[in-house]
Amino acid sequence: VKSKENIEKKDLPFPKVGVKLCVFEEAINGCGGRDALRGLTTTDVCNKFLKPATSKYQNSFCELLQLAKSPNVGQANVFISHAWRYVFLDVVDALQSHFKDEPDTYIWFDLFSNNQHLAGDLPFEWWATTFKSAIKDFGRVVMVLSPWNNPIPFTRAWCLFEVYSAVITESDFEVAMCDSEREAFLEQIRGDNTVFLKMLAAIDVKKSEAWNKDDLLRIKDVVEKEVGFQQVNMMVKGKMRDWVDATLKASVEQTKGGTLNKKDINQKMSYAFNLKDTGKYEEALKLYQECLEEYTELEGEKSLGVAQI
Repeated sequence: VKSKENIEKKDLPFPKVGVKLCVFEEAINGCGGRDALRGLTTTDVCNKFLKPATSKYQNSFCELLQLAKSPNVGQANVFISHAWRYVFLDVVDALQSHFKDEPDTYIWFDLFSNNQHLAGDLPFEWWATTFKSAIKDFGRVVMVLSPWNNPIPFTRAWCLFEVYSAVITESDFEVAMCDSEREAFLEQIRGDNTVFLKMLAAIDVKKSEAWNKDDLLRIKDVVEKEVGFQQVNMMVKGKMRDWVDATLKASVEQTKGGTLNKKDINQKMSYAFNLKDTGKYEEALKLYQECLEEYTELEGEKSLGVAQI
């Protein structure tokens, strides 16, 4: 195994190996179970468990699995964007919920896929060029969002840079949440359909932070030179709006044919509001008309629901 001093870091390829969903639970069990990891961030798990486990060969966790001939490691086809300040178990729960119907998908998760004995020493240029090329190859980016109304990734320069990379490489972009966070989001937006707009207003690459201050300066320099801060902010907000549309649409579809109730109508109203706010006026009008009919049927013509439409 080459030492760090003998590796030309600028020539290192991007490690594109990932793991199946089951590996996350196997890793948790290998650390002593969920109780042993309770409250620990991804950074804590890396320093306390992963680095010691891979110290013998100074390799990545994926490489360790390959040495053990694990069938659950292979070429990744989806990139996970997350903040290392997250509680690790929350990240796992979000991914398990998101990929529950895709158990054989190989997931690129930096804690496992990157060599953590080298990752901190890689130059920014490697991340900004080789990284973007890898995102394009994956063609799919999933961001872990928590808590939904004040998500840490929106304050982290690298996470915003990852969304930016997804946009410019025309990759699919999705959001992963644990079930409780998703329900909290839907419940909140049913009561106030402007709450998501308030969250988006806080997105500002210029105010973002990074653990490595040199990286922060370089990310901002790249962003400013390539498209400008305002344009990147618009890109990130656009992707998040698309996600809200898809999430609300899926939730509305699930309620079709059920018993008419105010909660579901409010949710449909939120979806209509979001469509209108993004310029999809015909689709929004159709939903508003449906909501008007449903509010009238449920509460009468003089109800508050009818009045607000």
